[in-house]
Amino acid sequence: MAGMGIAVGVAPDRFNRNGQVTRAEFTALLIRTLGIAETKPAAASFKDMSPDASYFGAVEAARAAGLVGSYPDGSFRPQASMTREEIAAMVVRALANAGKPLVVADPEAVLARFADKAAIGPWVREAGAQAAEASIVRGREGNRFAPKENTTRAEAVVMLRRLLVILGRIAG
Repeated sequence: MAGMGIAVGVAPDRFNRNGQVTRAEFTALLIRTLGIAETKPAAASFKDMSPDASYFGAVEAARAAGLVGSYPDGSFRPQASMTREEIAAMVVRALANAGKPLVVADPEAVLARFADKAAIGPWVREAGAQAAEASIVRGREGNRFAPKENTTRAEAVVMLRRLLVILGRIAG
């Protein structure tokens, strides 16, 4: 993923694989994965974004592509850590955006395989099932989806690699 220009380190010689990925970082990874060019409108779409931020163009491009939205208060929360359920939702949107929507006949049956299925938010249950069925999101120890847990940088890159496989852009 680094060789493809998708994954970049936190420093020239350090990836920080076990560090948590922020919403801004994951959004930038996602648009690079999809080959979407950054856009820089004159005004920010989210109340907590500044056109001067290094991630501004990535977040705005993702918003324009329908990959991200705001919280009810109009914020994006770029420095917040990404949860596993948030990544599931964004990756499923990315697949739909790329013309490869995932369909699961019985989302609840797919989610039933996880010990913590009840913890998966109602807003993401269908996308979570789609991501799990496509093996983009796999269970953590104890057969848990771990929906509210933060995602590491390594996990995020692995999920994006699986996205590229589904899109047929790299071999599995």
